[in-house]
Amino acid sequence: MTAQTYSEQWMASRVPLKIATNWTDEQSLLVADLGYDLTEHGLTEEAITIFEGLLALDPTLAWVNSTLGTLWLRAGDLDRARDYLQRALEIDPSNLLALVNRGEVSFLQNDWELATLYLSAAIDIADELNAASSGNSCDASAVSAVAHATRLLNLIDCAADRVKARQ
Repeated sequence: MTAQTYSEQWMASRVPLKIATNWTDEQSLLVADLGYDLTEHGLTEEAITIFEGLLALDPTLAWVNSTLGTLWLRAGDLDRARDYLQRALEIDPSNLLALVNRGEVSFLQNDWELATLYLSAAIDIADELNAASSGNSCDASAVSAVAHATRLLNLIDCAADRVKARQ
């Protein structure tokens, strides 16, 4: 297809901007690295701008939606965080980090039942991934996410016990 044809299809919402502009995965990853670097330096708003640009290129990327959800969670905007994380999970229901962060958003919004569902699903998926790799491969971010999910589930259990004790 010609560039003109891709542009026409993009305008008609048939192809992502990434294809219409011949943007490569390598270019996306380079830009994402910049966004992650900004995040590490505490520049959350700037990182959000970077990842929103990547999302404009291809809104079907679960990892970009998940990253934006995580950044909005860090920024304290739970509604935006929830929306991006939900979108990430609609695209990829097994996105471990999106599950944990979606669980945290629910926890912070005092929806402990929903938080428990997301956090438990994250732990189940991590267990499946660990079993599939025969326990040989440990992704540091996955280990950290599962530890965080476990801490949040423990907090939910403690809070539920306190509520029961008051009744």
